[in-house]
Amino acid sequence: MGRPALAITSDGGVHVVFEQASLPGTWSTRGLFYTHGVTSADGLTFDLVVPVAPAGSSAPQLEASGGLVHLVYQGMMGLESRRLDLLEPEVGWRAVEFLAGWQYGVAGVTGFSLAADAQNAHLLGPLPDAPGLRYSAWLSDVQVGWTNPPEGVEFSAPLLIPEATPTPETTTEELEQEQEEEQEAVEAPTPVPTIEPEAYIPPVMLASAARFNGGWLAAAWAVPSESGLGLHLALRQVPETSQSDLPPMPPTRTPTPTVTPTPEPPSATP
Repeated sequence: MGRPALAITSDGGVHVVFEQASLPGTWSTRGLFYTHGVTSADGLTFDLVVPVAPAGSSAPQLEASGGLVHLVYQGMMGLESRRLDLLEPEVGWRAVEFLAGWQYGVAGVTGFSLAADAQNAHLLGPLPDAPGLRYSAWLSDVQVGWTNPPEGVEFSAPLLIPEATPTPETTTEELEQEQEEEQEAVEAPTPVPTIEPEAYIPPVMLASAARFNGGWLAAAWAVPSESGLGLHLALRQVPETSQSDLPPMPPTRTPTPTVTPTPEPPSATP
């Protein structure tokens, strides 16, 4: 087993997806598997393990949002997604969706990160051949699939600057002046460097998070350089997206059956 992904839902359910590794020395996995845990008087118990993705699938990530559990993972030709509707758990995992714009081959994936707020899910990952990050979203008010990722979403990426503290040699006024200069440098737009395609090394995605009720996204990624790896953190509003050209999904809710009233028995005749 390897690379477990974990999501805990508001009802206390524990959802786990993990890789089943192949024999040592081979690169492919035997697939992804899912199990669900519930809390009772006897403690935390898990259902039987069931397969959710075929051999070769890897790097699962889970997020719960808006009554759904989203699974995104690396398939054979790019990112794929499945969903579990918590209102209809007996239906099981929905069919596999191939994420438009994320199908650029096994060698081109340098990582991705899944985040969620109260209703929506967010997916971030570096572009394979240019500076910038891809972004797609699952929007609960649309529900026809993941949005198309815009090319090169701009995330200002200042390096972490440790908070300064006054010293006997530094006056408060000098420290405030230094902090103002540092803030101006951080807020100044960072020009995108011109990098030859053959020399460009894409960044490595590490993590992302979404604020409750949407509105803000945080991202962290590592950027290779001559001196090693630089850790970048950024915060910005949720980008605008365009909807994927996918056919409308069939309704996922089972209609409430009409109740037929029971006729009253006939009155007895004296």
